[in-house]
Amino acid sequence: MRRAVLLSFLCWFVPIAAAAPQDDRPVGPVLQGPPAPQGSADAPADERVQDAAPVVVGFGFEGPSRYDVDRMRETLGVVIGTRLDDAQRERIARGMESLWATGMVADVEYQVVPGGIELRLVVTELPLDLSPRFVGNERVDDDDVVEWAGLRRGDEVRFSQARTIALQLEERYHQEGYYFASVRAVPGELVPGVAGGPPEQDIIFEIDEGPKVRVRALRYSGNDSLPIRGWGPWASGLRHEASPKLRGPIMRWLFGSLFSVPFRKDRLDEDVVAMREAYRRLGYLDAVVQVGELEFSDDRSWVTIHLVVDEGEPYIVTSVRVAGFQRMADQRRPGEYVDVPTELLVPEDELLALCKLERGDRLLRYEVESDGIAFARRYGSMGHIAPLVDPDRRALRVLGELVFAPRRVTPST
Repeated sequence: MRRAVLLSFLCWFVPIAAAAPQDDRPVGPVLQGPPAPQGSADAPADERVQDAAPVVVGFGFEGPSRYDVDRMRETLGVVIGTRLDDAQRERIARGMESLWATGMVADVEYQVVPGGIELRLVVTELPLDLSPRFVGNERVDDDDVVEWAGLRRGDEVRFSQARTIALQLEERYHQEGYYFASVRAVPGELVPGVAGGPPEQDIIFEIDEGPKVRVRALRYSGNDSLPIRGWGPWASGLRHEASPKLRGPIMRWLFGSLFSVPFRKDRLDEDVVAMREAYRRLGYLDAVVQVGELEFSDDRSWVTIHLVVDEGEPYIVTSVRVAGFQRMADQRRPGEYVDVPTELLVPEDELLALCKLERGDRLLRYEVESDGIAFARRYGSMGHIAPLVDPDRRALRVLGELVFAPRRVTPST
């Protein structure tokens, strides 16, 4: 039986002593029923409810004439002569969801009658636009707009879908650098359906594209330990460590906007996370990076992004310890595991001798990872192989667990 061993790499460290739209779509399916009746007091509570559930003795339908009552009853999974128990109610709920997906607002009414209960399904069809229109797209051609909206030429659209389509189209504009773009779905006149068909209503998607915004520059403040220096392969500092996706144009004075990058808010958010992670890799666990001002040009076609950094203090290692664990199946939760403390197969002193990270060092992540690899190789030489595959299949895992000291001390303490 393969023994799974988990080594926990513990680092005790402290900082150096400091010198959060409203949805206007139509209401979906409504399922309301009579209060659940109570059965005999001698039976268990759940059995009393099921046994006392009323029998369905009838089914009625009110809605578009092209749908017959039997088809609607089958859609809801209603079986005449059976009890309206939990399983029946679940089938009805699923059927109403399927009706909503096809553009119908459904409601089920219940009426108590001799011998049981009658169900009545009331359906209202949502308006349909056979040819939705897009206006205001001057910089993006019609075919691209239709594709960005998640549609194809000739697709029909119900007004209940209009807001979702508008948001999707607006988001795609933003991804292409149109930061100020907005899309609004405007309903036209409602026309009754022809020959029993669904009502029709024109939907016009009004697009305000705004200018395409490009990044002029990223300005950093507060990055004292990672100042921006150099260019290209000689670059150093926060920009080099984080490799942000947004950047200023390459030699704008020569190439203009040819090599500029479109401004995307989602990529800016990703860059901020990457910068915070860069600081954490270097031991600045409390570092905060935030977006300051977005400084747009007069015509709003260029933006200078100001980033504000609060680095905090780097963390210093005050001790390194090694502990062993054995991974075992959790008897209480099938498919999950628990780590049980166990004796080390390799003496702790020998493992500590392999560590690059020592007392007094700054907490650098690459040193923690390097020490983990050294441990894995040492155990691998004993037959405890630790391939970089699914963690649940590893014979050995090496982790770094950070334990904060209760007070600030200097490395010499």
